[in-house]
Parts: sequence; C-alpha cells; structure tokens
Amino acid sequence: MSWQEVLVPLEKLRISPYNVRQRIDEGAVKSLMDNIAKRGLINPLIAYPAPDGAYEIVCGRLRFLAIRRLKMEMPEKFNELFSRGIPVRAREMSPREAALLSLSENVRQNTMTKAEIGAAVTRLREEFGMELDEIMSEVQLKADEIRRALEVYRAVLGTMETLQIPVARPGRPKTGEARRAISTTGMGRIHSTARRLAEKGYGREREIVEKLKKVSMDSGLSTREIQLLTKKVEKRPEVLKSEEELRKLVAELRAEEMVERVVLLRRDVISKLEWLAKSRKKTFDELLNELLGRAIDEELKRLGVVVIGA
Repeated sequence: MSWQEVLVPLEKLRISPYNVRQRIDEGAVKSLMDNIAKRGLINPLIAYPAPDGAYEIVCGRLRFLAIRRLKMEMPEKFNELFSRGIPVRAREMSPREAALLSLSENVRQNTMTKAEIGAAVTRLREEFGMELDEIMSEVQLKADEIRRALEVYRAVLGTMETLQIPVARPGRPKTGEARRAISTTGMGRIHSTARRLAEKGYGREREIVEKLKKVSMDSGLSTREIQLLTKKVEKRPEVLKSEEELRKLVAELRAEEMVERVVLLRRDVISKLEWLAKSRKKTFDELLNELLGRAIDEELKRLGVVVIGA
C-alpha cells in the first residue's frame, strides 16, 4: 500500500506500541509546542491505520505530545492550525516494519540514548527474530554502535535488578496477575509465527498477532507454552478462523501435562542446546525434553529400575 496524506482528528491519534522512543523531555515538548504555534507543523506524523479507525504513530511522538499540549494551553491557536485535523502520512505496515521505521527515524535524528537504542535492538531480535547484521543494514548503524548500545542497555537492566525494580524476563515462572503478561521472547514467537502465516495467506499479520496475543494472555500462558502453541498453530492454521478452536488448541496443549521448572544450566550447555535445537528445527524446550527423556530412560534401564505408569 502506498503512502497517503490524511488529516486526522487529535482524538483519533495514539502512540504505536512499536514506537521505540521511551524518554521524552517535557522541556522539549514545551519548546516544540511554542515552535509549532509560531510556524505550524513542518513535518507530518508517520502512522498506520488501526482496526478501530484510529491511527497509531510510528514517528512523531514528540510532535504529537506538543500538539496535544498546544490544544490544552493554546486552544485558539490549535483550532487555527488544526481545525481540519492533524497532517499524517499513513500506510499499512507490519509490526516489524513499524518498529524498524521508528528506530531508523530516531537514530537519524539522534533523539535516543544508547540505552534506548539497545532496548530497541533487543526488541527487534527477541520479538521479530532479526539478526544483528540485518538490523545494522536496515537502520544504518555500525557494529560498534550497536555493541555499545547493547552494553549500556544491559548495564541499565542490571542496575534495575540490583535496586529490585521489576524487570520482565523470559523463562521465569509467573504468579497471579503477572502471569498474564507476555515476555519479549513470547511476543517474538507470536510475531514470527504471524509473519509466516500471513505470507502463506492465512490472514493479516497484525490480526494474527492480536488473536495469538489475546488467547495467550487470557489463558495465562508461559513463554514455553506460547512457543508450543505457535508451533501447533503453524501446523493447524485453520484454528485461527475461530476463537473457540484456538482455545481448544490451548486445552490440548495443557493436556500434555508439561510442568514448568526453573533450573540453572551452564552457559556452555545452553549454547550447545541452542545450536542443536536450531539445527534440528526444534524449540529449546522440545530438544531439552527429548535429550533428558532419553538419558533418564537409559540410566533407569542401566539401574534396572522400572517406573510404574511411565
């Protein structure tokens, strides 16, 4: 779909969840508001249409906040400039495209900290399965720039954990309300599955993402369970036509009686398991269960132990 120039009411605009900019300086918002009041909006916002008729902003978060503040503090000037709507360049785009475009624009304008860039790069890798070389090419960042950004981001995460500030981590057990949150690894699996199914003609990527996200959150699925669910959905994509069928698939998954445990593994063991899983086109958990099951069966056989019901 080609770009379209549209005028959108302010109340129909919102920040896209794929907008990577996190830090906003209120002083900068005020300064830009004053500039817009004097000169108007020079560059339109970049957004995509949402299913509910709104537009989600990929590039232009600061401009959006400045315009919103202008409406509150200078309503007459706002009406003079934007009585017909806010100028927006819009087109359909996938979540991956939106995240890449947002990062590229903010890197070009030098508006992000290294920690923010590191967080965005980590998200592209975990949610969308992108390799570093691919990100460097798409965003026009050098290898040492990405390396330094990731180092700063990891340092920030470490500080947050030291101060006991909650940080979402994939693979850890969740309890109560927090269990319904989806880790970045889980979202990455959902997005990659949705992209592959959309390419095969089973629906729009964004709609598939929303369906899988909703059933995962409603069912309180762990990261491992999401990985198993998406694999089953790729084998049986027809379940996407009905929410009931999708929930039945979740029930089937849970009937397999998989139990989640937190274990500590040596770094070299994890590296070997990841390599084997990738080479055999299996998930980390599938390969680990396969190898452990085989090794345990062999050890029990050697000991002459028979497990009833096994």
